[in-house]
This record gives sequence, C-alpha cells and structure tokens, in this order.
Amino acid sequence: MLNLNNHYTYLKKELLWRFINFLYRDGKRSAINRIPYEMISTTENSRRCCVYKDREMIKFRLLAQMGYRFTDDFDESYTLQEYYDRTDKTKAADLPVLTVIKAACSSCRKSQYHVTELCKGCLARPCQSLCPRDAMTMKSGRAVIDLDKCINCGKCKTSCPYGAIVYTPVPCEEVCPVGAIEQNDGSSIAISNEKCISCGKCTRSCPFGAIVERSHILPLVKSLKEKDDMTLLLAPSIVNQLPGTMSQIKSALSDLGFTAIYELAESAQIVAESESDELLERKSEGHSFMTTSCCPAYMETIEKHIPELKPFVSHTDSPMVTGGKIIKEENRHKKTVFAGPCMAKKVEAFNSEYIDYVINFEELGALLMSREIEINDYPHKEEECDLTVGLGFATSGGVAKAVEHYSSEPIRSVSIDGITGKSMNLLRSFLKRAPGGDLVEVMACEGGCEKGPCTLC
Repeated sequence: MLNLNNHYTYLKKELLWRFINFLYRDGKRSAINRIPYEMISTTENSRRCCVYKDREMIKFRLLAQMGYRFTDDFDESYTLQEYYDRTDKTKAADLPVLTVIKAACSSCRKSQYHVTELCKGCLARPCQSLCPRDAMTMKSGRAVIDLDKCINCGKCKTSCPYGAIVYTPVPCEEVCPVGAIEQNDGSSIAISNEKCISCGKCTRSCPFGAIVERSHILPLVKSLKEKDDMTLLLAPSIVNQLPGTMSQIKSALSDLGFTAIYELAESAQIVAESESDELLERKSEGHSFMTTSCCPAYMETIEKHIPELKPFVSHTDSPMVTGGKIIKEENRHKKTVFAGPCMAKKVEAFNSEYIDYVINFEELGALLMSREIEINDYPHKEEECDLTVGLGFATSGGVAKAVEHYSSEPIRSVSIDGITGKSMNLLRSFLKRAPGGDLVEVMACEGGCEKGPCTLC
C-alpha cells in the first residue's frame, strides 16, 4: 500500500480544498472550469503523457467529488460547469461507493515473476529445481519463466542467491481481499460490485489514483451554506487526526456551521454494553461464539462472501447507526452527518434511515482549511464525561476490550486485525471448529479504524 505522503495524496487534498472553495463562491459557477488549469500549468512537467491528460484526470476526480459514477456509457462531452449544473445538490451519491477513471488506469500487466539481467545462469539452478510446475527453463545461459505454467508461488524468487527474480504486482488487485478487482486484457480494471466490500484499500494502493470514492461533499456544503439543522457525528478515530484537544476540535467544527457535534465514542459505549448483554444471552442459550458488528466492510464480507456466518454476527447496531438514531429520535427533521476514516460507512448509511451524509477525515480537514479555521486558536474546555472506553473502538482490539469492560462475566476474545484472504479462511474455519474465544472482534483495516483508507495521518 502506498505511503500516505505521496504526490497523489497531496494532489487529492489540494483538489478537495479547491473544490470546496468553489462551492462557497456564490454565483461563480464557471469558476469550476478553471480548476484543472490552475492546478496543472503548461510550464510544469506532466505526470503522464502530457499536461492535457493531467487536466482531464483532474476533471474526472472533480466529477467523483460531485458524486458521478463512470460507467461504460458515461458521456464525457460536457464541461465541468455543465456537469455541476446537472447535479442534484440535495442528494448524497448512491451506491456503489467506488468508481474507476478508466483513462487514469495504467492497465497493469498481470501480476507475475520475471527474471532480470542479474541472472548468472548458475550451475545450481535452485529456481529450476524448486519450481513445482516446471515453469523455469534455461535459454542462452539465463533463466526464463514460462508464464503459462507459472502459478506465482514465489519459490524461484526466494531461492535465487543473486536476487535476480522480481515480482511485479498489480497493486490494486494485490490488496483486494475479496477478488473484486477484475482486469480487462489491454484495458482498465473494473470493480465487481457483487464482490466489493468497499474497504477502500484499492484507492490507497493505486499509484495512478484511478480508483476514486464518490463524495457527499457537494450536498453537505449546500446544507452548511443554507444553515440547515445538522449534527456532525464524529467517529472515535478522530483522535490524533486533527491538532488540539477534543473540546477545541468540537468548537472549530461548530464554526463550520454544524448545529451540534456528537461524539460517537458515547454511542460506542452503548453498543459495547449491548453487545456484552447479547453475548452473555447467546452463551446461556448454548451458542459457541459471537462476532462484532461495528465494521461495515466486515458486514459486507459476511453478506457477500461468508453468509453462513450470519447467525454468529451480533445484532447490535454500529455506533454510527446508534448515534444517528438517538439524534433522529430527538428531531426527525435534523440532518445527520457521519465523519470518519471509512468508505464502507456509505454503504451502511445508504441502508439506514438515520444517516443523511457521510464524509471522510480528508474532506473534514479540507473544509476546515478552506474556511481558514485553526483548531489551536480555540480555548480548551474540560470534558464533561469520560469516553475512554468508547474511544477504544478506533483501534484493533478496542471493541473487544469495551465489551469485556461492561460484561458481568469473564469473556475470552479473539481479534481479527484486517480482512485478508488468510483471515477470511480463518473466519470460514470457525464454521467447523469454534474459535478459541467467546467473542470474535473483526476489523477490516489492519490496526483498526484509525488506519482506515481516508485518514489524514
């Protein structure tokens, strides 16, 4: 996976900032047409073949921020202003969450091993003797891999004493835990919506930024400008994402225009207590184990790939839905906005009546920057209640610890830190052999939510 500090992430943040600035310019709709030219000048070195393609890719990323999806029949002929005028600015983008900019895709070759010029054609030839499919032959004193026979086991690479064999992956395909990335020969990749769990790992792994998230930022800014009654629901993983204390962050976000700020660490504690009660009830009924239900990418994994595990998943709503329900029951006309590091929350929100918009931490940071709001300028206030247990939901193992905290009986927990092919096989194995614990906590992102695909740091 790409490091967060790279040219693409800088470009993405700048683009967000410029787009939000545009949204706050009343009556200057044509200004959006200038953004690609302001970001990519004719005097700078192009990132791809030419500055004109670079500008076109900026255009597509702006369209994704407007909520557009790039299907095979997508009409590219309109200007950015025309697209903007055609957008329904009162509705959040529907599903799927992700879309592919085909022209940005590098059409990577199939993941494969190949022999470099460092090969010495040695006498030992461990690469050849260890290959299980006889895919390695020697030609002109150098090893050659028959790609039709090769199964990408990697034994040749690890055995070569000269390091002459290298592995060339397809980055997005490599990180997808559910095989949702499909390669079209000589063309761009496609995402299978029947398989995709919206974990967002592919968006961070693609070096060309060809896979993008469809944003809710446009209708959100419209609501902020119109001073709609809105509550911002802050994910527990907000800690360490922004400077300052929580009280300073809440004051700064209130000045963005949100009517109220609700810390989901509060509803996380409600969820932990509910899951604790549910687990003890299941144990009393003879059930062998229960898994958590807070991670939407995990819930998508169960729904699409391991439906046999459904009976073992907690019925308790996630902190986001629980918090949204609390707000909507107080005032059903109030709009609710979830802010967190997760793309899959858009899937959960789409299927819930309690959440109107979902934005990520990158978008939240761009909103603050565009309004020139400095969090550290606000005075610190002492917190009224201790939300330490709920804040633990942001890290791997934190949900299990919270459930244990509220349990009246000892609980043995198992933590699955990240959805991968290996961890999915482990989950499937629980159908035949119960895990070594009563509670199985599952996080799609390694390290937990604080390591999600849309974090600031």
